[in-house]
Amino acid sequence: MRGHEFTDTQTKVSENHLEKIRATADWIETAAATGQVDLDEQLAQLLRGQ
Repeated sequence: MRGHEFTDTQTKVSENHLEKIRATADWIETAAATGQVDLDEQLAQLLRGQ
């Protein structure tokens, strides 16, 4: 990716995907630590794109 220039749209899409990945990783970490595997409604909305 070095030297590649992204359009504003590509940057926004990448940021959106990274937000989803980070939120999912946090949920996985919490689920592993607590055993609580119910999907948080806020995370579910984020993953649905709402």
